[in-house]
Amino acid sequence: MGTFSFKKPVEEIEEAILLPEDWYTFRIGERGMTIQDNQAKKEGLSEEEGAGSTFAGFLFVTDNVPEYNGRQLPLWLSWPSEADEEKWTRDGMKVYDAKMKRIVEFIQAFRGDVDGSDVSIDSGATGQAYVIQKMNRAGTDLENSIDIYSGFKKVDF
Repeated sequence: MGTFSFKKPVEEIEEAILLPEDWYTFRIGERGMTIQDNQAKKEGLSEEEGAGSTFAGFLFVTDNVPEYNGRQLPLWLSWPSEADEEKWTRDGMKVYDAKMKRIVEFIQAFRGDVDGSDVSIDSGATGQAYVIQKMNRAGTDLENSIDIYSGFKKVDF
């Protein structure tokens, strides 16, 4: 059996310190934003069963509080699919348009470009997003998450 040593005793493990729910300034990570298959699509399910694509990337907190600065949070925004043209939100908007609108709001708040059907955004771009505390997928601990339903804001320089 091998023996391995930490730099401090196990009794000194500190508990997580969540970001308080609030607006934070973020920058897009070096890898930028990509379009990826969602979990349902990876599992081979149909669009009717929830398969689709996600506009995804990692955002990093930019804050004067050292314990907050640099924290990485994933951002997942559903990418519209053809099946969304036939679905409607509760308020009567096509799901396709609602998904487009959320992505465009993010792109514009982070000073990206919107030109007709094309959107573009650079890694390192900054903007604001609202952070919430919610239960993790396992339902065992609170974690921070970006609340995509609060929208996004431009940063005033």
